[in-house]
Amino acid sequence: METYVVSALPDNKHHQKLFYFLIFIKYVVLVKKCETNRGFMMNTYIGCSVIIHDENNKVLIAQRSKNKKSFPLLWETVGGALEENEIPEDCIRREVQEEINCHIHDLKLFKVYVINNNDRFVLVVYTGRIIEPIQPNPEIKQIRWIDKSEIDNFDFYGNECKKLLDYYDQA
Repeated sequence: METYVVSALPDNKHHQKLFYFLIFIKYVVLVKKCETNRGFMMNTYIGCSVIIHDENNKVLIAQRSKNKKSFPLLWETVGGALEENEIPEDCIRREVQEEINCHIHDLKLFKVYVINNNDRFVLVVYTGRIIEPIQPNPEIKQIRWIDKSEIDNFDFYGNECKKLLDYYDQA
């Protein structure tokens, strides 16, 4: 499995547009490299997630319900698949509302991960805060606020552990 990490540019609209353009160019290069080296085209999935943090720099994680078809009972941050004609910021807002019934504040682009396995997965990661009480939906078994020292105590899905460690390394 290959993983690429692309750091975020400063938080201003012009730089964000430039950043997305550069991500697109990097993506096209990766697709061409994949076609050339392997002789076939990979499927590409785009997801968005948010590292929600509080004033003590603890982060919110959620345990998937046992009824989830894929990866039940694993821990993750809030997020989901980018829908057609949706921009990443709107995806984050929608997922936070759907999963924990809150509004996200201070949304900032953190990193973009490009993960190549049998298929390609592009994960756009943000940071943000919530101010309302959390009301998880039924697809979430439980939620926790954790700090860096607690990360190894949880069984995370995918690159969630790396993502959280990257966040704490930059904090």
